Amino acid sequence: MAQFELGLAPLFGASTGLNLASIGKPYRALRAFRPLLFLDTAQIAARHHRRDVDPVLVAHLLIVRSNSNELLLLPHTRAGWTPSDYVAWLDTHTAQECRALLQNNLTAYAADVTRRGDKQYTQEYPILTRLLQESDDDEGEEHDT
Repeated sequence: MAQFELGLAPLFGASTGLNLASIGKPYRALRAFRPLLFLDTAQIAARHHRRDVDPVLVAHLLIVRSNSNELLLLPHTRAGWTPSDYVAWLDTHTAQECRALLQNNLTAYAADVTRRGDKQYTQEYPILTRLLQESDDDEGEEHDT
């Protein structure tokens, strides 16, 4: 991420009269995501750590971190899509549809755990469930105003 940011800097140099911060929300998200990589999983759940990062990105980070349990798959893996097909899908669907796909992925994971007779979920599962619920609640509040 630091290299990406360094690569962008010349495009927003003194000759353009712009700076990276002028990109706005995408730049804030880039800056906010980097520290998430170094936090403990439980810390990622805190809203102040993920305030400027899309909940869908945070959910993907948590799923990838859960790699100790092969049942919690990324949505495209479960669906049999290629990564590029998945990115195209994400780019053409609303945030609510993306969260619904992630929720369906969690529901399938929970069913897999039950089917295997496991007694507990990966530590990321309750965090993911809460994250998606909070995101839906936050979006509902935005539409109510």
